[in-house]
Amino acid sequence: MPIPKPLEIKATEKEIDILLDIVNKHSSKQILVKRAKIVLESLSGRNNTEISNDLKMDRDIVSIWRGKWALNTDKRELEQSNDKKLKELVIKILSDKERSGAPSVFTSEQITKIIALACTDPKDSGYPINHWTPRELTIEVLKTGIVESISVTSIRRFFKRNGNTTR
Repeated sequence: MPIPKPLEIKATEKEIDILLDIVNKHSSKQILVKRAKIVLESLSGRNNTEISNDLKMDRDIVSIWRGKWALNTDKRELEQSNDKKLKELVIKILSDKERSGAPSVFTSEQITKIIALACTDPKDSGYPINHWTPRELTIEVLKTGIVESISVTSIRRFFKRNGNTTR
């Protein structure tokens, strides 16, 4: 079965310079470097399988980013006269879209207060224990009014996620 011909893409010299700058800068995010390499390799006329083998990534990923580059040709053409805006657009094209998600349940102030409480001695709050457990910490957080409600599981998960452990 013949390999389908890959989507043909184009780039101006300015765009190629921007892509090369992303690839060569040590401060570039590695995900942007990989995607810039996909575009640069695609411009050389190589097919998605060759590129995916060289870059050690899934062929579908190569196809997706090649397609996104092609899809944004018109937008890139509009920004050719402004180098700064063109660079911002190229980075935006190579970046992931913003993802929605549940809003934060706790404010940073509440989190800071929970951490500060966890750093205190439980005996100072009248608990006959040497170290906070998630259960006792939850009770104390609720008692002090730091938050209106929080579960033991949330306390445990919060400290696990931040590299700390409670029993």
